[in-house]
Amino acid sequence: MYLLSSCAEKFGMKAQNLVLVGLSLFLVNCAKKNDGFIASQIADDVKNGVGCGQVRSLVFDSMYKSLDHDRTLVDTQVLKQALSEKIQSLKSQVADSKKEKIQELDQEVQNIFDVFQSSGKQTAAEQLQTLIELEFGNTSTAFHIEAKEMLSQSFQKIQSLSHEMGIACAASPDVPGSDVPPVTPTAVAPAIFGAHFAMATAYQSCGAVDLPIMTSNTDDVEGIQKGKKIGGGFQREYLSISDIVRTHYYIRGQRFPASCVDVAKKPLVYDYGGQPAVEATRLNFFVDAGSGGKALGIDCSAFISSGLAAAGLRYSPGIANKPIFARQVSTAFVDPVVSGWKCFARLAMKASTSIAPGDIMGVRNHHVVMVDRVGNDPFGISRVSSAAECAKISSLNFDFAVIQSSPSKNSIGINRFEARDYLEEDDKMKNAFVSYAKAACLARFSGKDQTVSSTEFGLIRHKGTAECKAPRMELAGQSCVSDCRQFRN
Repeated sequence: MYLLSSCAEKFGMKAQNLVLVGLSLFLVNCAKKNDGFIASQIADDVKNGVGCGQVRSLVFDSMYKSLDHDRTLVDTQVLKQALSEKIQSLKSQVADSKKEKIQELDQEVQNIFDVFQSSGKQTAAEQLQTLIELEFGNTSTAFHIEAKEMLSQSFQKIQSLSHEMGIACAASPDVPGSDVPPVTPTAVAPAIFGAHFAMATAYQSCGAVDLPIMTSNTDDVEGIQKGKKIGGGFQREYLSISDIVRTHYYIRGQRFPASCVDVAKKPLVYDYGGQPAVEATRLNFFVDAGSGGKALGIDCSAFISSGLAAAGLRYSPGIANKPIFARQVSTAFVDPVVSGWKCFARLAMKASTSIAPGDIMGVRNHHVVMVDRVGNDPFGISRVSSAAECAKISSLNFDFAVIQSSPSKNSIGINRFEARDYLEEDDKMKNAFVSYAKAACLARFSGKDQTVSSTEFGLIRHKGTAECKAPRMELAGQSCVSDCRQFRN
């Protein structure tokens, strides 16, 4: 509808008055014009990136902008033509003796975009997720494995050719959060710092992270209903904003100063497919850019990814802390090796240690949470007297909490929840944590490390090494909570 309206304005027509035959022709012509404009933008970005040390990152960014902001798949032939024209224009920078190399450069660029467009994904959102996976070197399918090798070869060739021809870098990439240092707090793990900071920013309240952790006795939110089913969940809709504000555990009773966003006007709740907006070098929770419903919402993977970004934690060394990575999905958190996340490792349960704040549990195509508060005996192993009894470990005896965005309490959204209570409403997540609890119990009695081998779920931890830290991501509205005592390093 947006494309139709904007095109109608160009031609001085009202879209609703077009006759059927004219409308079809009109849409085709307008789409072609739109394709040409977007293709030209992508090609310009790629041309400017050739010759840069970060050419790989810049090429991916050129497609991210199209797929996330414009929400469109550009016609393959239109894009390839635009790319070829821009690369050929680099001849003016190259000595006569090297000009024949331009054709090789052109071919390598074409090869990269052939890979990008060969995934078979039908929507912009699907292709965007595939591109994120390809940037990290995901190896979850035969396509990903082959694409990883092909892209590596082409990017290496581009760098070699551009150096040989003396092509200068013309790009001036935005550096997300370049003026915000990575988190170095002593009191909490960086991942928890980021999750708490994202939660406080989303609710525009320092007190949100100070409220007692939710339990089964916490009141449900009123004023929200399920809408259309998409994929594995439901979109959310507001029934009554006043009821939400009156009953929402993290919003009720709050007053928002002029320097803060008035969350009460459009409260943030859980929404399957809900994602923050990507605005240049920052994330904005107050603009819903996902595929969710009419309510302003954020889903589980978008929140956990945003928390990692706010902490300045990379997924892999050498890959920037990009706002677009808030588009991760829960499955990516199951196995960092498959996902290509070299800054994360899957946990083995040890005799002397257990889970810790900042650990992340992902369940394939279902949900992802971060471990928040941890008690002295998080898995209740002290109640077990022998290895034989490890099979009887119960989540009801767990002593830790999770931070997440979940449909709990009638779609409350971002929350901190006692695990023993939360897991009673989520059997898949319960099974995942109980599996690790049993492994921890066996490790305690055997004195040997225990691994949990599953392709359906995984508990992972950020390595926290220097090469895995980056400038923190800016969050829209963060000035409202930046001075909170919890976030002073």
